[in-house]
Amino acid sequence: MFRCQGWNTLFAALLMLFCSLSFANPISTKYRFSTLTASHGLPSVEVLGIYQQKSGYIWIATDSGISRYDGKHFKTLSYTHGSSKGLTNNFVTSMVEDSQGNLWVTTEDGLNKIQLNGHIKHFLHSEDPDSIPTNWLLNALVVRPDKIWIGSGNGLIDFNPVTEQFTSMPVDDKFNMSMVMSLAQQNDNTLWVGTSEGLGYLSEDNGKVQPFFSGDEQLDKLLSRPVYKLLIHQNTLWVATEGAGLFAIDLNNHKVTHYSTDTSSPLILAENKISSLVVDRYQRLWLGYFNKGISVIDLNKNSIMHLQHDAYSDASIPGNQVNHLAVDSSDLVWVSTHNGVAFYSPVKEGTTLYYKTLNNKGLVSNNVWGSEVSNGNIWVATDMSLERIDPSQQTVTHIIDYKNDSDTQQIWNVSVHRGKQDSIWVAQNDGISQINPSTGEIVQTYSLKNEPIQDGEVYDIVQDGDYLWLANRYTGLSQYSLIEKRVVKRFLYQDNDPYVMAGNFPYQLVQAKNGDLLIAASNGMYRVDPIREKIFHVHLGDNGSQTIRVNSITEDDTGAVWIATQGMGLVKVTFDAKTHEPNEPSYITLADPEIDTRIKNVYYTQHNQLWFTTVNQVGSIDTQNHKLTVYSNIINMPNWQFLEASISAMGQALYIGSNKGLLKIDTTRDYNEFFDAPVVITDIEVSNKILTSQVINQGERIDFESDQNALRFSFAALDYTAPTKNRYRYKLNGYDDNWQDIGNRTEVYFTNLPPGNYDFQLQGTNSNGDWSVSSVEFAFKINNPWWLYVFYLLILITTISIGWIIFVRQLRIKELNQLANYDQLTGLANRRLFNHYLTSMVDDPNKKPFVLLYLDLDHFKQVNDLWGHNAGDELLLMAAERLNENKGSEDKLARLGGDEFALIINGDVNNQQVKAKISRISTKLSSGYHINKRWVKGSASIGITAFPRDGLDSITLLKNADTAMYEAKKGGRNRFHVYNPELSQRVTSRINMEARLRHALNHGLLDLYFQPKVQCNGRGVCGFEALLRWNDAENGWISPAEFIPLAEESDLILKLGEWVTINACQKAAEWYHRGLLKNSSVAINVSAPQLFRSDMFKLLRTQLDKYDIPGNCIELEITETSLLEHVKQARQILTELKTLGISISLDDFGTGFSSLNYLTTLPIDVLKVDKSFIDTILTDNKTAVMLKNIFNLARELNMKVVAEGVESADQFQELLVFNCDLVQGFLFSPAVNAHRAEQMLLGHDDQLRLQIRQVMQIS
Repeated sequence: MFRCQGWNTLFAALLMLFCSLSFANPISTKYRFSTLTASHGLPSVEVLGIYQQKSGYIWIATDSGISRYDGKHFKTLSYTHGSSKGLTNNFVTSMVEDSQGNLWVTTEDGLNKIQLNGHIKHFLHSEDPDSIPTNWLLNALVVRPDKIWIGSGNGLIDFNPVTEQFTSMPVDDKFNMSMVMSLAQQNDNTLWVGTSEGLGYLSEDNGKVQPFFSGDEQLDKLLSRPVYKLLIHQNTLWVATEGAGLFAIDLNNHKVTHYSTDTSSPLILAENKISSLVVDRYQRLWLGYFNKGISVIDLNKNSIMHLQHDAYSDASIPGNQVNHLAVDSSDLVWVSTHNGVAFYSPVKEGTTLYYKTLNNKGLVSNNVWGSEVSNGNIWVATDMSLERIDPSQQTVTHIIDYKNDSDTQQIWNVSVHRGKQDSIWVAQNDGISQINPSTGEIVQTYSLKNEPIQDGEVYDIVQDGDYLWLANRYTGLSQYSLIEKRVVKRFLYQDNDPYVMAGNFPYQLVQAKNGDLLIAASNGMYRVDPIREKIFHVHLGDNGSQTIRVNSITEDDTGAVWIATQGMGLVKVTFDAKTHEPNEPSYITLADPEIDTRIKNVYYTQHNQLWFTTVNQVGSIDTQNHKLTVYSNIINMPNWQFLEASISAMGQALYIGSNKGLLKIDTTRDYNEFFDAPVVITDIEVSNKILTSQVINQGERIDFESDQNALRFSFAALDYTAPTKNRYRYKLNGYDDNWQDIGNRTEVYFTNLPPGNYDFQLQGTNSNGDWSVSSVEFAFKINNPWWLYVFYLLILITTISIGWIIFVRQLRIKELNQLANYDQLTGLANRRLFNHYLTSMVDDPNKKPFVLLYLDLDHFKQVNDLWGHNAGDELLLMAAERLNENKGSEDKLARLGGDEFALIINGDVNNQQVKAKISRISTKLSSGYHINKRWVKGSASIGITAFPRDGLDSITLLKNADTAMYEAKKGGRNRFHVYNPELSQRVTSRINMEARLRHALNHGLLDLYFQPKVQCNGRGVCGFEALLRWNDAENGWISPAEFIPLAEESDLILKLGEWVTINACQKAAEWYHRGLLKNSSVAINVSAPQLFRSDMFKLLRTQLDKYDIPGNCIELEITETSLLEHVKQARQILTELKTLGISISLDDFGTGFSSLNYLTTLPIDVLKVDKSFIDTILTDNKTAVMLKNIFNLARELNMKVVAEGVESADQFQELLVFNCDLVQGFLFSPAVNAHRAEQMLLGHDDQLRLQIRQVMQIS
């Protein structure tokens, strides 16, 4: 039960003899507390109790409710009128946690269950017989999941939290109890009950609450006083009462020991009214009093220490009215008082603070400028006094006290000269004094105002035999003779001396082992060799800055001087053994971010151990290996500051001056014990909405909408020793996988997080800087916005409409690399990644040889044009699969785009294995492909370059491989070609030709020629085939065999075809309207891309309408090969064209896989027998047989036959045998320009008429 003011009973205060009490010594204390009050965020300073959950959170009960404390923030729950979300009452009497993590809170008006989700369930008395018997609750004790004992103002209650049933426990008739103020479970059979009428117990054997009787009438009378706290420790029941003191009951034999304020008590208490008890890990029993602060009983030593509020000390408890005591998981002892809450850290066990006290038995002033030890005493110089501390007797003797003359008198330092009898010297603002260390009397005072010392002011003293070395601000270093009683030698006093010019303040004067004097000054350190009268100025900082202050110096066993600087950290300087000149300084701690650069003290003890202090840190360093240790938690007092050059040592103890007094440190203790501080996420704010604790701690991934992409995480490491020293680091997997160290910040923000999966991980340290063993995590996902799915749907619909099949997958952050570096169709590396591979291999300093293959699938465009992009994609996938299956594991394969692939093969181009692999790849790619129930013949043209032979950079290698590939394609496709320098010239020529061809097309520099078709019956010309001719300004006439294949490799073939169609229709219209095209037509060659990829129907209809000519004036010549590969699509297009009245001619007939089937289904009017048949008609009997069949087939299908490429009369004669209809070839005429063709139509071409006549005569 937390102690409540309303239950205090009046009692007479017992007078105690101070000599018999072991109060906290009035001059020092090792129990230094840190305090939390309203200024830190407490809702009230009336603190009723403390409780720590298993999670590590501290709950603080005040008269304003309860507050969850994480070391920085308080989150308060309180009573709110008319609301069910708060507590039933603000006056909390106890808190306890069950095994499920629920926090049960008893109040003066009802029971509260704070659940993991943050919801609070109330249990209040009502007319319901199953409700809680009373609302006046004083404490609770969890025994097991189905049993909670509750002490109330009306007795003991058995509560089953599972069934939520309350049962009032019966009371023995002999026990007139009402209020149950404390509970302690001894075992399954016995519950001890502290009541307003004394000590009782509940035994399951009896089932009733009975009074406890010791058998001693006097003790039993005392045990009938109100019992405020029960505590079982090591089989002893400790009983704290109101007015009767403390009882210890041996649970084995029920022997009772009584402790009180009476002088006959085994240990004398400060007060008989005890509100609380707790035991720490050092076997110390802490007692909280109603009005007298606290006492600490050492159970091992059987001693007691009393602690009370001290108005002069920031480290005392904040008030003497103690309501509750508690120990947390890090062994901090918490003290709840009427004026705030304080806690004590056992880390401070090895330290003692001597300070100014209210009773004037302590120091005169807390500002300690210096200290020295002599004969077991500590001599302390404060700004107002010289003190002698006897640690064994814990007494302070005021040797010199200037507190009433502080305006005119000041003490700067104290110095000890060790000899047969130590001498104590005091440096003052008006001279020096010598003190007898045994009696403490002033032996002699030396006024130096008549000496060449400014104002006679001395800051530090070193005795050297019969001489004193005196450090002064303006007049430097002086040697004073104790025999002659005057200054006999001076250093650093000249007006042009750097020491004087800088107006130095000497913080410390030390004599080195060799007799030199070391001065810590405002502009560095000075080393004075008094024998050779040499002065060495040690400059510190950047470029030897003269503004770096030296606060303290010490010399180690090697003669190295360690310097405490103001801004450059701890510095080590060594000196030349002969000349004493300083070497370059070493800055030991400057780069360590954990150590303040403002070092105030430095002191070498022994065994390579050196101690130092910063403004508020204590640390040590090994002078050999420079290993640093910082003791972070020794101080932990507000506004603490160590003062310069104020450190001394005695045995294993250091004495250091500060603005709060003299601090003693036991150097043998370990001040950095490890505590694994629990790290918790205290709050998560998502787009201005706070998540509940249950959501934060549920351990499952949380989904947020796309607009909930701004998150704030608040967190804490639950080590309360010095929360500002706890440090944190985090990482957000899915965003940045690296740990981010954020110091002691307890919040981190993320804004505009993109959709994706994230995992927030956090680690923290304890106050010593040790990182937690484990980390806390919070996984979450930010969903994609709704409109993104609509966008995906639109993409899918658009893709389907143009014939592509796309499998849409959700894009995730980690897939960006896949999208950027890999081809989405084949899964191979794309051009970007391949270039990276190639560049890295070229830049490899080892220059390992490799072969680069540039592959282009032959006739890929035809597959795309005729069967659609789906078929093209399928072909690419199958080719990629074959390449992947036949490459080596270390080879690099990529799709560069379109139908182009690249492959890097490790090894020399002449290596037999490399050659075999290239051959195997070419063979695999030339095998057929089964696509959409069609068998497609496939092959690839491959260009090969070798590194480093064919290029030393990636661009050159790719360009040369591309050149070699085009050479392979030019050589007939389905082959590979190894690059040689001559190819570059050919490629350049081809590129130039394409550019000139485009120029010629765009500027009307092409011509249309016409080759006549002659009737075999001798009746003359029956039409023309329009043929494209190009007379290049630079190269003259260029054969169509050169530029037409070049155009077919690009989209230029479509523009050329359109140009030919338009101009042929224009010329046909001209002849038609002049009556020259009677039963004749102009034939136009149509390429496969023009037929299948352009709107040929629309183009022809437009031209026929434009020139008002019938369709039979135009004949379209289409190659048999292009039709055979796309019969179904061709049938549809040709049927539509036939509606215009034009004729369809099947060109190069016989070169494809001709069949009767397609001839009967396609609307063909004319068969043009390919020139290859005509060439062998006279020499090959098989040709004659085939021609005979072709002519018979044509007659059966009512088709005309045109024989092209007829060059001799013998060929013509043979064709007459088959009743050929028309012939075309050089026998009669090559292709001629439009003017001569017109003459042929008019019958005015004498040459043609003569040739026809001669041929017909021969026939």
